[in-house]
Amino acid sequence: MKRFTKGIAVAALAAALTQPVQAFSLKGAMDSANSAVDQAQKKANDATSRSQAAIDGATGNWKLAGDTATLVNDLSSQLGVSKQQAAGGTAALFSLAKTQLSGDQFSGVTSQVSGLGSLLGGGDQGATGGMLSGVLGNVKTLAGVQQAFNALGLSPEMIGQFTPIITQFLGNQGVAGPVIGALQNLWAPAT
Repeated sequence: MKRFTKGIAVAALAAALTQPVQAFSLKGAMDSANSAVDQAQKKANDATSRSQAAIDGATGNWKLAGDTATLVNDLSSQLGVSKQQAAGGTAALFSLAKTQLSGDQFSGVTSQVSGLGSLLGGGDQGATGGMLSGVLGNVKTLAGVQQAFNALGLSPEMIGQFTPIITQFLGNQGVAGPVIGALQNLWAPAT
């Protein structure tokens, strides 16, 4: 019986001694996992920050002048977006318009809205026009505008919020009704 009791005591002692080791190993594993998750999160945040800085750097260099500066300020204040996002969204929408409207229709817009050519990379933009191209790519479809909005940190649904503000602004600047109608159709999401 003494032997049996001694065996149970040894087994109980062995079990008691191994439990703290198992708990320590579990804690170590959890610490390692948490550290790996923290590092991955930091890398993702750093990548996002670098991307946003590149976009901000490019859009921050856009020269806003005349009526276009007023339009961008209106969009920023009414929609609660940054001026860079407002400028980029406006540039994306008008880049699409430039490729889809007739030359006469588009010049009917640019002749009434001073500074629009500069925003789109024309005029004396120099290197800034190249940065604009890098951010917006070659916007020829509404899907391209949606991609540009995503790159600017804007939801593609924001196109529907930009459109009425821009078209009302254009009307106030004297852009012809048929041209405004063409822009509304061009910028409307496919149904």
